[in-house]
Amino acid sequence: GDCMKLVHPEWEKQIVFDFKSVPIVSIENPTYYYQVVEELYQQTEGKEGSFVLSDDGEILDFRKHVQLLVSPWTMDFSTAVVTKRLCNRLQEEANNEQHYMKTKEVMQHVLSYLQELEQELPIPLTYDWNPDVANLFKAVHVQVDTSDLNVMEKMIEYMKLWTELFGKTCFIFNQFRTYLPKSMRKEFYTCAMEEEIPFLLLEGACHDTIEQESCLIIDEDLCQIF
Repeated sequence: GDCMKLVHPEWEKQIVFDFKSVPIVSIENPTYYYQVVEELYQQTEGKEGSFVLSDDGEILDFRKHVQLLVSPWTMDFSTAVVTKRLCNRLQEEANNEQHYMKTKEVMQHVLSYLQELEQELPIPLTYDWNPDVANLFKAVHVQVDTSDLNVMEKMIEYMKLWTELFGKTCFIFNQFRTYLPKSMRKEFYTCAMEEEIPFLLLEGACHDTIEQESCLIIDEDLCQIF
């Protein structure tokens, strides 16, 4: 079918992102848990591993299409990568038909102001008459505003932001479920499924499952239950 799937040769169940239920992989054996996270991490770094992510049957580059979030503190909205992409996107907007004239005008103002300041300095200056507008956005420290968000809203916003900036991505949340009380969990699932953003919760033992959750359980003895 035409949806994202994550498979591993050791897992008897395919993880299917069809937005009808929420995939959870609950690993009760700590050693195996560590191996799985390590393997996922290696693959997001572009190294070898056995996980295969596909979309509509086409195999995807793990490094480009998977975000492994090791803890809520890994959801960083202001990394250099995000900020750069954000400024580039603003620059694309600034240079499109709708805003092009306004952008030119703003840059003209900056340059004439510079000429004015130059009069005060006994130094001959030269500058670029076709300045890079992205640097203006850097100058005012453009960032994503996440000041008032709880952990659930952050997860949603992070997924939306990353997808907007970098395209279709599968998010793997490592032990986030602990931070989501049951009511918040329901709301999170509903929002994420409405947005149709593929995500997987990787957890230890999960005893209080709710109806939206579709679990693959790998127990202490590495038996698989689903």
